[in-house]
Amino acid sequence: QDYKQAFEWHTKAAEQGEASAQFNLGVLYDYGRGVEQDYKKAFEWYTKAAEQGNADAQHNLGYLYENGQGVEQDYKKAFECYTKAAEQGVANAQCGLGVLYNYGQGVAQDYKKAFEWFVKAAKGGDALARRHLRNMYFKRQAIKKDYKEDFEGVKQDYKKAFEWFTKAAEQGVAYAQCYLGDSYQYGFGVEQDYKKAFEWFTKAAEQGVADAQHNLGVLYHYGHGVEQDYKKAFELFAKAAEQGVAIAQSCLGYLYENGWGVEQNYKKAFECYIKAAEQGDEDAKNTLVEMREKGLIVGK
Repeated sequence: QDYKQAFEWHTKAAEQGEASAQFNLGVLYDYGRGVEQDYKKAFEWYTKAAEQGNADAQHNLGYLYENGQGVEQDYKKAFECYTKAAEQGVANAQCGLGVLYNYGQGVAQDYKKAFEWFVKAAKGGDALARRHLRNMYFKRQAIKKDYKEDFEGVKQDYKKAFEWFTKAAEQGVAYAQCYLGDSYQYGFGVEQDYKKAFEWFTKAAEQGVADAQHNLGVLYHYGHGVEQDYKKAFELFAKAAEQGVAIAQSCLGYLYENGWGVEQNYKKAFECYIKAAEQGDEDAKNTLVEMREKGLIVGK
C-alpha cells in the first residue's frame, strides 16, 4: 500500500476528467493520505466528480457541507447532495438525509421522512442508521406496529415500546430482541437489568445482528450481567466490526491498543480506528490524533 503513489496516479487521471479518480483524489485530500490533509482540495475534487454523477462524491460533498469542512456550512446544500446520492442507493447518504430530516437542518423537520430514510439506509447496511432508528423508538416519535415495516408517529412512551419489543422478541424477531436488550441495559420502560440485557443481546447476536454483537461485547468488556471476559468481548467486537459497525471497529482498536483479550498490536489498532474514523466516529478520530502525538503510529 502506497498512498503517495496512489496520489500521483489519481492526480493524473483526475486531471484528465476521470470521475472515479477525482473522487479518490478527494478522499486522499480528505483524510490526508499520501498528501497533507486539505478539506478545500477535497471539496474541489469531490465537486468535479459529483458534477459527473459520481454518487459517492455527492455523498462526501454533502458531508463537507453539513460539517463546514473546506466550505462554509450549508445544510441546504448538504441536503441537495445527499438527495442525489441517496437516490442512487448510497446508504450513507440515505442516513445523512434521515439526520437532516430528523433535526430539521436544511429542510423542514419531518420525523416520518427521517424514519423512512433511516430504514432504507439500515437495509443497505448502514450501522449509524440502525442506531438512529433505535433512538427514534426510545426517544422520538416512531414505534413498530405489528412487527412489520409500517410505523406510525406516537408520543414518547418507553413502556409502550418495551411492550412491543417484548411481543416481537418472543416471536424471534432479531432486531426486536436487540432493542429489548437495549431496554434492559439502559432501563428504558423497565427496571435496568444487565442479566436480562445479556440474554436478549445473545439471542439477537446469534441471529447475526451486528449491533447486538457489539452490545454483547460491551457487557463482556465491563462484566455487566456476565463475568468479565476480554477475549469474548474481542470476538464479538470483531464480528460486529466485520459487518461495518463503526463503534465496534473503534472498540476493537481499543482492545488491540491495550492488549486486552488479544496480543497488543498498535498497527492493528490503527487499522481499526481508521475504519471507524472513516465512518465518522469522533472517538476514533481523536484516538488517532493521540496515537500520532505519542509516536505510536507514523504517517497519515
